[in-house]
Amino acid sequence: MTQNDVCIVHNKNRGKLKEQIMKIRKLKKYLKNCSKHLRNNEFKLALQQYKRIQTNQLSSFGLVNRGIYYSELGLYTQAIRSFKQSIKINDKNYSAYYNIGIAYSRLNLQRKAIRNFTKVIYFKPNHTEAYCNRGSCYMALGDYFNAISDLTKAIEFNPEYLEAYGNRAIAYLFSKNFEESIFDSDIVTILNPKCIEGYENKGVAYSFLEEHDSAIYNFSKVIELNPFSYTAYHSRAHEYSLISQFNLALNDYTKAIELAPLKDKGILYESRAKLYKQYDMKEKAKEDLINAKKYSEKDYKIIEL
Repeated sequence: MTQNDVCIVHNKNRGKLKEQIMKIRKLKKYLKNCSKHLRNNEFKLALQQYKRIQTNQLSSFGLVNRGIYYSELGLYTQAIRSFKQSIKINDKNYSAYYNIGIAYSRLNLQRKAIRNFTKVIYFKPNHTEAYCNRGSCYMALGDYFNAISDLTKAIEFNPEYLEAYGNRAIAYLFSKNFEESIFDSDIVTILNPKCIEGYENKGVAYSFLEEHDSAIYNFSKVIELNPFSYTAYHSRAHEYSLISQFNLALNDYTKAIELAPLKDKGILYESRAKLYKQYDMKEKAKEDLINAKKYSEKDYKIIEL
């Protein structure tokens, strides 16, 4: 090889090195911009920066981040693809499995979500959020036994895990363990006195136990925190009707009808019609049944007047 040949090879290598340095600088710039947009919750802008980076330039961690941006924008299929690319680089990346589980649960593919949360627990047995989310998936499938088991595990790892207590309260409610549901909901409202769902769940549980005063108290707390909750007015009206408080029940049914969206007004008119029938107010009951039919295509049960 002549001296000229050596110079040509050297220049080529220097050119490649310069090209690599430029690529690294661009990559750093894009990643810096991503971090800035992420801090400002500007997920769309962060994703635009990530799209300028080639997939093979991203680390397993970077691919997870890109997947999270997709998820935040509701693009769950693209998010899952990015998380799976991350796993190809590092098949022990439990963060990727966790985020795949979240994406599948958002797509209502609960069994696939469960498989991925199980992977997370395999790699990190004390992953509280994985237990909580897997429990929620089991609950969505109607498997309350496994739901309660997983949510209990999450609470063992974090005794102040509000979401786990709230979800376990719902699981107990659906499995008709009303006392246990109330206990968990009590913890929720102690940890967060402004948690509307905690009072809602207690109201429903007390209603099933026919403890009407306690049910009314909790539905009143929901209304106090959210004066536009037509469902709370509806539930409280039902409780008032059971203890023969006609005027209070009527006021709440009327308020619920006023606040409810059009799609739900039908069932509320029917509920008020039942109250009128209970007090032999047949004309008003008929009027409400006519209104019920106006607001819904459902074949409401006709009350014999």
